[in-house]
Amino acid sequence: MTEARPAVPPVVRDELTREPQSAVSKHVMRRLRELTRGTAPAFLREEMAMALRVGLRRLWREQTLGRYPRGELSRDEAVEPVGIDWVELAERQHDAAKEDPKWELEQ
Repeated sequence: MTEARPAVPPVVRDELTREPQSAVSKHVMRRLRELTRGTAPAFLREEMAMALRVGLRRLWREQTLGRYPRGELSRDEAVEPVGIDWVELAERQHDAAKEDPKWELEQ
């Protein structure tokens, strides 16, 4: 019996950068705006929102790129949320990590 794979959230575009953003991070950003409205100056709200957005995007990317080499996601499922450049970088890093012990043993 095969284990069910968790569903990949739909790709939502960030309002400012138009980069992919998960539905969860969009919800978090909305909640952050609600929480800071009236308590922080506008420039600080925007900085906090930007920092959180960048952090969430990075966490989502790292999670996706970690799942792909383990076979938890297909290549297409990994490319959709993070882009082909990040997936190709993860592939090169994974290949290099596999080659390093082989090289060490040959020395």
